[in-house]
Amino acid sequence: AANGETGGPGQPDLWGLGVSGDHPIMLVRIADADSADLLASIVRAQRWLRRNGLRSDLVNLGMKVSSYEAPNGARLRDAVLAEGRGGDGGVHLHSIGRILPFQVRALETLARVTLDGAARTLAATLPASQEDDVKPPVFDPGL
Repeated sequence: AANGETGGPGQPDLWGLGVSGDHPIMLVRIADADSADLLASIVRAQRWLRRNGLRSDLVNLGMKVSSYEAPNGARLRDAVLAEGRGGDGGVHLHSIGRILPFQVRALETLARVTLDGAARTLAATLPASQEDDVKPPVFDPGL
């Protein structure tokens, strides 16, 4: 439901953030600018995916009210500006204190992957693989 109406978040809830919702969303939570070392790697990974045909919107969400206005917030802006900001399949900067709660819920709900910007490596922030997944039976052409 758009604009926080009853029901779950929907694509129209993203439009005010400059995110169309037409592409998968990668959400990166940035606790503070001091611990955002991984952001440059995530931006490079998104650029590589885009060059190889997988368009996505990379949304960097500062978890402090003034995340991108703090002195070290320039590091975050610089990493994103090097790639070009916003647009269709682009990199988006938002701070939790500057967007509405229903927009935060929409991002959290509709993101295909959520990463921790404070992680030391990209591998450390990815979801753990499920070793206990049920595997299909082995194909035996003789049966």
